[in-house]
Amino acid sequence: MRLHICCIAIGLILAVPVAVTAQEGAERRTGEQSQGSPHSQESSIGEDEQEGSPYENTTGENRKKNAAADDANVMNEIVVTAKGCESRVFNTSLPINIIGPKDIERIQPVSTADLFKNHPGIDISQTGMGTERPMIRGLYDSQVLILVDGIKLSEQRAGGDHALSIDPSQIERVEVVRGPVSVLYGSGAIGGVINFITKKQRNRINDELRFNGSIVNGYDSATCAKLAGISMEGGYGGFNYYLGGTYKETGDVTTPRGKLDNSSVDDYNYSGGFSYNWGKTTLSLSGFGSYANIEVPTFNNDFLEARFRGEQHYAAFLNFERREMSDRWTSFKIDGAFQRHHRRMRILNPSCQPIRVDVDFDTYNVNVQSSFRLGGSQAITGGIQSFLEKEESDRLHPSSCINGVGVIPPSTRLGLALFAQDEITVGSRFIVTVGVRYDWFRSENRGELGHPIPATVKYDGNVNGNIGALFALIKDHLNITANIGRAFRAPTLHERFFYGPHQVTADYGNPNLDPETSWNFDAGVKVNTKLLWFTANAFYNRIDDYIERQLIGGSSFGLPNAKFANVSEASLYGGEAEAEIRIAFGFTLFGNLTYVRGRNTADHRDLSSIPPLKGTYGLRYETEISECDVWAEFSALSAARQIYPGTYESETPGYTAMDIRAGFRLNDKLSVTVYCKNIADRAYHDHLSRITTTNAPEVNGLEQAGRSYGGSAQIFF
Repeated sequence: MRLHICCIAIGLILAVPVAVTAQEGAERRTGEQSQGSPHSQESSIGEDEQEGSPYENTTGENRKKNAAADDANVMNEIVVTAKGCESRVFNTSLPINIIGPKDIERIQPVSTADLFKNHPGIDISQTGMGTERPMIRGLYDSQVLILVDGIKLSEQRAGGDHALSIDPSQIERVEVVRGPVSVLYGSGAIGGVINFITKKQRNRINDELRFNGSIVNGYDSATCAKLAGISMEGGYGGFNYYLGGTYKETGDVTTPRGKLDNSSVDDYNYSGGFSYNWGKTTLSLSGFGSYANIEVPTFNNDFLEARFRGEQHYAAFLNFERREMSDRWTSFKIDGAFQRHHRRMRILNPSCQPIRVDVDFDTYNVNVQSSFRLGGSQAITGGIQSFLEKEESDRLHPSSCINGVGVIPPSTRLGLALFAQDEITVGSRFIVTVGVRYDWFRSENRGELGHPIPATVKYDGNVNGNIGALFALIKDHLNITANIGRAFRAPTLHERFFYGPHQVTADYGNPNLDPETSWNFDAGVKVNTKLLWFTANAFYNRIDDYIERQLIGGSSFGLPNAKFANVSEASLYGGEAEAEIRIAFGFTLFGNLTYVRGRNTADHRDLSSIPPLKGTYGLRYETEISECDVWAEFSALSAARQIYPGTYESETPGYTAMDIRAGFRLNDKLSVTVYCKNIADRAYHDHLSRITTTNAPEVNGLEQAGRSYGGSAQIFF
């Protein structure tokens, strides 16, 4: 196992000088870069302009343009999450992961968790097919901010059995910022930001009537997953629209040790919208929704039934944007959103006594943002953000002390924020980014008969800031980056007001929690040539008043009592490295490595739910035969033994899982992908999974899927 990890590390370290030397030799031979090279740069530092948008849908005529964009390396892609406006990955000081349409097509994700497994700095805690919790640099739940089209996903909160109600079929692209981005996005971005950009209408002017669409079918053997979907998009003049929907059904996961009980899921997902463009103005209305039945494998095996039944989440987004009002005023945007989430837990215990927990969330968002350019050296982004969360709950339980008492009383949280960020370009090689933000929160629990936490009103406020720097050591080829950021996270409604059995403990909220604050330090390097792209980052994140559940003695409902409490200080540190090297004849070597360590510095113990050292490495082949693009890929994911377990945890052994994938796209009309995952049929346990030998004895706690065959076919029209 250590040999696998060492090989990745050595390869990444050696990749930089080898590829840069090859690049210099190629330039000496040709005297200039080849015209039209997929890795040639169209802009220098501080000039982040590119034709088109990377978020346009990939149906019909537009697929060729997006395929060409995907062939360019990640460093040349345009992102919006890191700076709040369009910028090139290579010219951002923050470390970023991009999961584009081509990546999603190759991965063929059965669940959202599949999108992140092979990316540096990102992990996933997956408990069955329908419950997943993305992690960035050892932090997750409410310490990682999850956005959908720039708006916070409403149900984000602590809990290993909670589903992430955005399905891969709805996702066009994912942008991940590793490290705090609190200036732009506020509370919750201590670990980083994951922005799911959904499939939706394109904003363009159509010279003639346009109509495109696609039909997709997919299958995965280890989960017995079946997927069917259809999408349509088009437009005329300034009007554009998009409609899409999928149905997915999985059975219990097949592991090398047998079936993982209670791990199936079935769901319906739909999305759509329309926009109208006139001049430099765009008005759009879009939305998505899901309906799912999700079984939970971590519940007591004696239960006759344990699942989220009839989970519903739907959202609507209204967006207005005006561009180029003047030479200095470059954009003005208003984004409004409404989300409603119905969480429906259903349990039938061995005595046939039903347990029901209903939780309803409503979330309203209004964000106003403007961008300005002062001369050629300053780009300023600022605005106002606001939200209102409303939550209610009801519970049916055999215990008379909580029967009819919700897990949380009727509660609300109001948030307001002001922010401004200035990106200053000094000469042609140096960019400094400075930002400041003020957040204000009001959390109210209106009280409920039988609930131990009385009616309460709490206020939180904080000022955050960041300074980022990027220096072009070799212009357009080698950038050095550094970031210092102060982040802030207000306690969630559940951390303050929850009450009742929850996972492995009986939890009690704490109205007197203090907000978490953190200082994060990050330094990195980015290399970008025709033959190589390479990134490496090291980070240190110190969190004061870190919030976690702590045992308080005694038991309730047959579970030990735990209460949310502030830890005086916690620290996380580590780093990531990633590289792709184009060899020859269409072959590309790739690999990445991630390490993170988390410590509670108050009592010198290791934090829980910290991933082990891991890396992904492999070989990809791509070529074009007439009108057909063909590719094949071998990859392996290796994780070392986790020797630093936290509270309630034990050491877990390392493992290596290997996959092989292949596919083709024929004349922009047909796309086929096939794969074999976990080729060696390796039985293993992911350290971040909450499945154990106790709650899954049928597979001895080794919950990961065994050898699996599958793929999909998509027809475009």
